[in-house]
Amino acid sequence: MKPIIYKTYPRLFFLGMSFIGSVFFGLLSWLVWKSSGVNKTPVAYVGILFFLLGSIISFYYFITIRVIELSAASISISYFMLPFKQTFLLSEIKSISQASRVAEVRRGFTTSITFTVFTTIIRLNDGKEIKLETVSDGDFKELERGLRKINDKNKNVTLRKRTFLVYLLDNIDGLALVVLSIVLTIGLAYGLLTQK
Repeated sequence: MKPIIYKTYPRLFFLGMSFIGSVFFGLLSWLVWKSSGVNKTPVAYVGILFFLLGSIISFYYFITIRVIELSAASISISYFMLPFKQTFLLSEIKSISQASRVAEVRRGFTTSITFTVFTTIIRLNDGKEIKLETVSDGDFKELERGLRKINDKNKNVTLRKRTFLVYLLDNIDGLALVVLSIVLTIGLAYGLLTQK
């Protein structure tokens, strides 16, 4: 197996919101459990199940976030948290592109919060398409640069190493929502732990 030349990292928005979402919904189910007392009503059980389901779905999204690994002969699409991967030879890949759109969160706010959603599309020679929304713009540009070097038969394919500061700057548009969700989750956890 050839060494990995470049590996993308998940967008901070997807990584943070899925993990914090699973914790937040789990805490909400705990809050309903504690608040409903000894004699729980059917409404309390529905609330607990609803929030537990939200926690499980968020955790599922967290463990199934996908990243791309580039080697000199192949591209692998692997899960960030799981050991499974799907590998395609570079000769099997017809093209790789990325499209972007602006998503807007406005519900209940006087001003809207916007962030950019990037969709990376890998088209295979057999007509199949693989879409990932977890690859940032900077990661895609570096991946594309590595692919160009490999296709030009460049023997010295070295790509820039990503620092944490560059990672944050590349993911700045979703950072406000992640920070807000962290603050809300910590506040809820603190309230539940200090409640008598």
